Amino acid sequence: MHPAPRASHWTYTTSARVGAAYFDVCRFGITTDHDVAALLSLLAADGFDFMGDGGVDAFLGQWRRYVTYFAGLEMTCRHIAVSPAETTDIVVCNSVMRLRLHRRTLECLFPHVLAREDMVQRLVGRELSAPMTLTLIVRHDTCQIQSMHSDVAFAVSMAELLGSLEDTAVAMDGARVHGPWLLSDDDDDASVAAKSLTYKAT
Repeated sequence: MHPAPRASHWTYTTSARVGAAYFDVCRFGITTDHDVAALLSLLAADGFDFMGDGGVDAFLGQWRRYVTYFAGLEMTCRHIAVSPAETTDIVVCNSVMRLRLHRRTLECLFPHVLAREDMVQRLVGRELSAPMTLTLIVRHDTCQIQSMHSDVAFAVSMAELLGSLEDTAVAMDGARVHGPWLLSDDDDDASVAAKSLTYKAT
């Protein structure tokens, strides 16, 4: 695991190490108290912003949904680019999120697909390999993540699994997914869609 850098030792590469540390901590999801503690050490204690419309609680809530709705996941980073600024760095991580689908995935996120047994057979037990771009704003003074935006290309990877643009349109049209946000039964679709639009505008 990459150790979280200390503020007193900040250099140009420090922000890249913060990005690498995030992927080390979250590679297989946030599932234990130790994972949560390690993750929180990377996030700014004052005003952490997730997707332009959420804080630490919303961020941890999304991780809980990912590890609950999918049979397994692995998040790996392929490339990190750093753009320095005066007091922060913009860290862009090109990565892949691999998500193992099971029936609960469909029940929670694609309930309308359950009526199409042919699509169910093509999805259950398969792995969704979704390209993801993660953008972090890393502070120089604390070496912590001040804000985080994520773009997960679910539709692209769904098309690869289904092998049909028509079926992909059916799957994504009723999906309880808005941008990178996963919805729960208690969520209001419109409010989460608004969060996704807020993210896209930033």
